[in-house]
Amino acid sequence: RFSPDPPFEVLQVSEELALLTTSPTLGGTSFAFASGLAVHDGNVVVSYGAGDREARAQVMPIAHLDTYFPKCPATIELSRWRLAEEGR
Repeated sequence: RFSPDPPFEVLQVSEELALLTTSPTLGGTSFAFASGLAVHDGNVVVSYGAGDREARAQVMPIAHLDTYFPKCPATIELSRWRLAEEGR
């Protein structure tokens, strides 16, 4: 997660996403890497490559993506900032 204003400071880093991996060669080490992100109708689409051989996508509700981010002071502080900006 990033702050909403420039210079867009990093506030949180998620846990590792549960992407399906594959190996690039027989007996090679399996891996996957995220390559894109889109949000549509309350869902998050993560495009990714698996083993440098396959293009894949993982789709999940935004609420599920939130579970990958641990609750920490930065999240609490950002929530307070948003409430203050909204005049609450």
